[in-house]
Amino acid sequence: CTHHTSTPARGAGRQGQVQAVARCIAETADAAAPPVLAGDFNAAPDADEIRMLTGRAAVPVAGVVLYDAWEALATADHSDTDTYS
Repeated sequence: CTHHTSTPARGAGRQGQVQAVARCIAETADAAAPPVLAGDFNAAPDADEIRMLTGRAAVPVAGVVLYDAWEALATADHSDTDTYS
């Protein structure tokens, strides 16, 4: 579980946090139990730091690409649960 900085101008800081999380996932990976990352990312789905985690931008650690649960559910309306602005 992670909680990334909430200051909007700190996207670069959140990208650094994503790099640290990706390294941790790579170092502790277990093929029998795929990683699940949950937390308060304080970023919109199209933010660079989220795109890095989902493979839509350069990934910080080769092979560490995660699926977005909202996208996997294929539900269009998240207006009652979104916390980002």
